[in-house]
Amino acid sequence: MSGKTNTEFTFDKDGKMRFGTQLKAGEKRFRCVKILLHDDDDERMPHVRADEMAELLTASGKTPSEAVSQFLGLVMAAGMEDIRRCLALDKDSELGVQFILTVPAIWSDSAKEATMMAGRNAGMEDLRMVSEPEAAAAFALTATEDLGLRTGDIWTLCDLGAGTGDLITYEIMSLAPLTLREIVEGQGALCGGAHVDRALVELFKKLFGPEEFEMISKTTPHTFEKALSDFREHVKPNYDPTTGNSDDTEFLLTMPSILNHERAGVKIGQLELSNEQLFALFEPEILKILGLIESQVAQARQVSGMVPRGVILVGGFSQSRYLYKRIQTHFANSPLVGQPNVTKEQSFKVIMSRDALTAVVKGAALLGVWGHSLVASRRARYHYGVCVDEIFDEKEHNPESRYTDDMDECDRAADQMRYFLEKGDEVKANESVCNVTLEFACKADEMPEDITVTLYATEQMPAPKEWSPAIGRLCEVVINVADLPKNAWKPFGHKKQFTKLTYGVGISLESGVTYFNCVVGKFKTRVEANFNQLVSEVADVDDSRTLVGV
Repeated sequence: MSGKTNTEFTFDKDGKMRFGTQLKAGEKRFRCVKILLHDDDDERMPHVRADEMAELLTASGKTPSEAVSQFLGLVMAAGMEDIRRCLALDKDSELGVQFILTVPAIWSDSAKEATMMAGRNAGMEDLRMVSEPEAAAAFALTATEDLGLRTGDIWTLCDLGAGTGDLITYEIMSLAPLTLREIVEGQGALCGGAHVDRALVELFKKLFGPEEFEMISKTTPHTFEKALSDFREHVKPNYDPTTGNSDDTEFLLTMPSILNHERAGVKIGQLELSNEQLFALFEPEILKILGLIESQVAQARQVSGMVPRGVILVGGFSQSRYLYKRIQTHFANSPLVGQPNVTKEQSFKVIMSRDALTAVVKGAALLGVWGHSLVASRRARYHYGVCVDEIFDEKEHNPESRYTDDMDECDRAADQMRYFLEKGDEVKANESVCNVTLEFACKADEMPEDITVTLYATEQMPAPKEWSPAIGRLCEVVINVADLPKNAWKPFGHKKQFTKLTYGVGISLESGVTYFNCVVGKFKTRVEANFNQLVSEVADVDDSRTLVGV
């Protein structure tokens, strides 16, 4: 196996999986493997054909998680074989290996959890999850020369992969060891080089016509694959219309099997792309990226009163010369970063990291060697909360939410949101935040074996006070009653026929994954989070309630 392989695979008729360089030209395949675990179909990358992936999954008889786990297992086995060969070890030798999976920071908590479970099911026992911008920062800030890092400096890290753009702005808290904190919550979008590739495919359809394009794709699939390969390797990184002789530069794509095609513009097996055509391919993605960087810089300036020293670019699409120059030009003329009497050394810098294409994987390896995260605190990207029934207050609550609770005969407001963490809140590494006190009540002789609490997450600003379908369900945490202190339950009601538990749910924001805890007084235990099967309804069932103020 080479040091880098495409995240693509397919299944043979007998169910055997093939991946990377084992695939044949034109063969239907799963592309961008991690996107199979993304939980929002509407946000799937435009270059990933959902219908084709669904067809392949149906034929294989596997779920997305099973398919990704099998793929990771094959990659892991190939990697372990390479390690043994390099160390001259036999195949039965045990290796103490830690596995690190990186995930886009913009992904939801459920998608990150699904990735972690796929890794574990693949046999990755010692597994660590890391967000891609954090891994990129670990490498870029230590490997890029002449950054002149100083304590208190602020840098924006922009990770531009194939299909996602991830941005986080960090303040340097210390240099030895290097320690960072997030200034504002990160941002991201579906953008990058793969979207430019998809735009090129759409251009092919326009030049040849949809029907002829489909015919060529089926009969000679290597034709467009070779053209795309030429584009990725030669045109995409080198296209730059800002140079003086750009109009004289030829950008040719080889198209095997097509000698001449007058309407499409193919001559002697080559398609020449004009500056106008290329500009149309790049511009939408560049505008998205400029907007993301500008937003991060503006937020950092508002929060800290300081302008970031610059932006560090990593990822495959960051190698585009045109993108680099556009970012430089944009911020050279932007009042957002403009300051009086600034020297050249103090001006806003645009830096492409060394080894930008592999910065994430190298940074992940560094974090594994270091054994700790370099980020001391992170910012919440969502409001995290629970839906509860509060004591009714006519000044605060909607009259339609009012009902009388038969357990304590109090008037309550149903379906009110309580947030234990709000969007933008700073959370220290390894810290569990628990800002909401909850009460679970039931009949004393009907205590459950476990308590299931549905957690919610939303980006709405301001955070809604009352539950609505617009507030997304995040997961369900399951609290094992047997794990809790026996004296935690308190009797109440007529003849003490009811009992209640006062507790809280804590949240820890770690790199690439979110953990939850149950807190009862000074007692704290990690609880299982189920992102896949949400069984609770918003309305409370029978005689058990999630309450506030019993």
